Amino acid sequence: MWNRIVALACCALASLASAQAGWNFQALGSFGGNASWATAVNNAGEVVGWAGVRKGEFTDMDPEFHAFVLFGATMRDLGPAGSNSAARAISDNGEIAGTGANGVVTWHRGAMTTLPFKGTPNRINRMSAVVGTYDSAAGDFRGFVHRNGVMTELGTLGGSWSTAVSINDRGVIVGTSVNAAGAVRGFVLQDARMREIGTFGGPVSQAHDVNERGVVVGSAGNASGGVEAFIDDGVMRPLFPAASPYDVGEAFAINARGQVVGILNDAGFLWDGGKLTMLRELLTAEQRAQWGVLTPAGINDRGWIVGVASTEGVNGVPGGYRRGFVLKPPAEMNGDGVPRQTR
Repeated sequence: MWNRIVALACCALASLASAQAGWNFQALGSFGGNASWATAVNNAGEVVGWAGVRKGEFTDMDPEFHAFVLFGATMRDLGPAGSNSAARAISDNGEIAGTGANGVVTWHRGAMTTLPFKGTPNRINRMSAVVGTYDSAAGDFRGFVHRNGVMTELGTLGGSWSTAVSINDRGVIVGTSVNAAGAVRGFVLQDARMREIGTFGGPVSQAHDVNERGVVVGSAGNASGGVEAFIDDGVMRPLFPAASPYDVGEAFAINARGQVVGILNDAGFLWDGGKLTMLRELLTAEQRAQWGVLTPAGINDRGWIVGVASTEGVNGVPGGYRRGFVLKPPAEMNGDGVPRQTR
């Protein structure tokens, strides 16, 4: 059930239109704690994550936190009271997957259901299929898919562990596993076949997301010791040319339009139409003075980007506090600067 409704006007830190490019940046508040995290956004513009309920010793985390869903000006506390919870994914029909006191949970129309196993969900699709990672009976962690009331272990590439990170509405699953040689590799699971994703000459690859067209993004090591963001639409290749072979780049999410968000040397980026834009470039000077690092977690088909904003590095100060954020493109704003909504 909905435990609390908080008007976003009371808990948001900022919501200012970017004079540079017309983007709208919104830093989310909390339920009384120091921190909040935005983890996913669906095509209706519903944002989920978790937010602190009670402040603790550290400014970037809280001893008690609750899952939330944000739509329009309302940030709803999913609870339950007295225990920690986190919303990690939301489907286009509004069903949410996350964690609660007793393991994996889902929320649908305000009702919370606890699934009969412990683990961490990473994505939920329109058919209510949830993927993530759980602790297997063998003592290792394995990727899983839960659909139609049944949890199925996904197996591995031949090694000891796996994790499932994303699933599209066609049921294509991507994640990371260890192969028989002991190497960590990304994988694509489709039609009961697990395909290994290679590298650019380095030791590791990871698959982070798959869109409705079946295009996969992730990260892969190169021969120089760097890490490059990749895209795989049947042919795996770097998402963009590396400025240095020692750069570290990861692609975290891709939408149906082919827009990709990720990080490059710890700074958030947007890849759109062959152009690389660092997310902080989309902020006003005032916002850049407040937020040192933007780490994206997801992007919907409307181009809304969600993630975590940190004050780390602002004015040379390490650490700092973290808040979830929503970054909306100009096409998603009305003339008065108010975001368009679909529900």
